[in-house]
Amino acid sequence: PQYILGCGDAIRAKRHWLTFKPSSHRALSGGKLKASITNNHPSASRCELSLEDALGRRIRALPAFSLANGASKELVFSIPDDARAGAPKIVAGATAPNGEAMRHLWPTRIMAKPASVPQASNTTTTIPTANREPRLTLDREEQVKVGLRDPTLLETVPHWRGPKDLSAIAALAWRPDGIALTIDVTDDDLQINGSPKAWLNDGVEVFIDSRQPPGEGNYGPGVHHIILRLLPGGEVQAVTISSGTKKPLPVDAKWTKRTTGYSVNAFIKTLPAIKLTSGRELGFDLAVNDADHGRNRNTRVSQIMWRGEKDNHLNASRFGIIVLE
Repeated sequence: PQYILGCGDAIRAKRHWLTFKPSSHRALSGGKLKASITNNHPSASRCELSLEDALGRRIRALPAFSLANGASKELVFSIPDDARAGAPKIVAGATAPNGEAMRHLWPTRIMAKPASVPQASNTTTTIPTANREPRLTLDREEQVKVGLRDPTLLETVPHWRGPKDLSAIAALAWRPDGIALTIDVTDDDLQINGSPKAWLNDGVEVFIDSRQPPGEGNYGPGVHHIILRLLPGGEVQAVTISSGTKKPLPVDAKWTKRTTGYSVNAFIKTLPAIKLTSGRELGFDLAVNDADHGRNRNTRVSQIMWRGEKDNHLNASRFGIIVLE
């Protein structure tokens, strides 16, 4: 990919100031991103590259450097280990001797490290249990996408009240015909019949992007969004809310009540076009919904998500990445 950026007089004169050539559209936290930068400005330019969080605060910066007209420089940008998926942005800036300046977001997405998914040992059961490490943990404030408390509002306004209110630990496994999910949800007020809309009840949402490479943005063929709705008697209804394909993925699932919440065991069957093999990457995300009865009936009070954002149902670019062992 190549990106040509201009600003101010450079645009009016139909000149392009900087040319970026990153090695990839995405970079992994804890990894490195290689790129080249070329100065197309008639004057030498002082260039800066930095990593900023979602609020524009600088996390890390490369030392500033000067480039003559037509000169290029090869760069290696190290991404911090704790960079959160979708949040940090690479920002490019340049200043010319005449005071002209530009600042532009580098169109490369910072992603969390992929989660490794083991192969299921039980190959014949209808719903295999995923019980091996690593675990996917949903318990941090920055993972709350709906219901994060606004400090300017009264404490009585419904909001997420911490991991004892809503959190989850999940494990995945795979076999050639599908993906097994086991998730233990902590929920202090279990509600399964509050609303006819699946996403407004307690339950689990699963997002899968089987495109190669995954994470290209808008939904298309191969992207699936499934809500696992809890029903009485341990049954689970798999509701396809938004899908990039006309054929939703079949799901076998059961749920059980626990003292602190509930557990769901599910097996998401893949379609023939999705071939699961060792080393394959998939876009993947999990969300858990909370509809506490006493605080806001028939409405989702909070939602916590493994990697993505609250627009996951429209935008697959925020999903996490899993790699099949």
